[in-house]
Amino acid sequence: MSGQGVSGATTKGLHPFVASTAADLLPGFLDWISEAPADPFVPHVVVVPNSGIAEYLEAAIRDRFGVCANVEFLFPGDRMSTRLNS
Repeated sequence: MSGQGVSGATTKGLHPFVASTAADLLPGFLDWISEAPADPFVPHVVVVPNSGIAEYLEAAIRDRFGVCANVEFLFPGDRMSTRLNS
């Protein structure tokens, strides 16, 4: 991987971002998060590996936009258990 944030192919609403450091993810991620969803009541869902990355991204969103709202941070297992329990 290069040291720059890379947006992968979009598949049914999936927008993977891959980089060697969290700081390299920010430009592409913040551009993506700034796009309003088609339904304003549906949050952006962001899957993160740990709470530290979630807090880092939440702070970056607040720093850029003044507020972090309508963003749901999940861990990989959270999404799977949500699907299995429904």
